[in-house]
Amino acid sequence: MVFNDAGVGKDAAGIAALDFLQQHQIAACAVLHASARIGEARSTLEQGIIGHANAVAARLGAAPGMRCNQLIDALTRRTA
Repeated sequence: MVFNDAGVGKDAAGIAALDFLQQHQIAACAVLHASARIGEARSTLEQGIIGHANAVAARLGAAPGMRCNQLIDALTRRTA
């Protein structure tokens, strides 16, 4: 799953889902709010830069600074 960090916000609310999803072994990351429009999937995919990733996503190759579309392309090639 890919979210927008919405600036992280108070008590890290913008990335709270990452830990929750980690507990359920679901890969999740958040793009930096300044890199993509909040709530717009195309913007997230095409311009988003990962700022945060849970451990499951990190094991799949997600890393801060990586472009979202690069991660998706790598994961697609990996499963093809």
